[in-house]
Amino acid sequence: MRGVETNEPMQPNRQKELFYDGMAETFDTVRNRYEVEKRMRLVFDEFLGRDNLHGKWLLDAGCGTGEFTQLARARGAIAVALDIGMALVQKTRRRCDEALGLVGDLGCLPLQEGWFDYVVCTEAIEHTRSPRDSVRELCRTIKPGGKLVLTVPNRLWHFALRIAKALNTRPYDGYEYWLWQAQLQRWLLEERMEILEVVGFNIIPITVPALNGLIAFCDRFGRPLRGMMVNLGVVARKRLSERIQGSPWLQ
Repeated sequence: MRGVETNEPMQPNRQKELFYDGMAETFDTVRNRYEVEKRMRLVFDEFLGRDNLHGKWLLDAGCGTGEFTQLARARGAIAVALDIGMALVQKTRRRCDEALGLVGDLGCLPLQEGWFDYVVCTEAIEHTRSPRDSVRELCRTIKPGGKLVLTVPNRLWHFALRIAKALNTRPYDGYEYWLWQAQLQRWLLEERMEILEVVGFNIIPITVPALNGLIAFCDRFGRPLRGMMVNLGVVARKRLSERIQGSPWLQ
């Protein structure tokens, strides 16, 4: 296993890997709708709002229940929805039957190098055994000149997760390897990615709907205060080189 920079022990645990797959049918009712919709706007309106996705290959890596896949298809992309568990991929296919569904591990993607025009991965790599390997694999599948859009929780706020677990107020039990901003940016640079933009969002952990207005107001300061925010959003472009031809699937 290639090393991951984390304060937590690396102990492969299939139950942790598949935790979210086990709640596929209830996941949409458990998640914070405000936060999910904010990420969808960030990805498709802010980061990719000026990009024409029509006919472009887009990988929704860690697709969950398929809301990002559905929006990518609505904007004309050829969408591949990938998650580690079959139940999540099936839920995504029911939501968006025009998407291609694939079960796979973000740390070892069953996909050809340099194929995708866009890779979207939001709040997913922190739930893998090795976020570093996941970043490497996501970047590997992007064609030269293609873009990666990635969101992760900020390691600075990991204490809030520990408090929530201690109080039994968080209904999740998967891996939780949150990342530092500098750590994530360094990994991307090591993978020949050009970082185009980094923003922060959510000034405090979202738990009380009455605070959503305040949080939305603070999001406008997501660039200068990004290192202080609960979540980080990054868009990066792969540096140009010869593109590999063929099928998106590994031979």
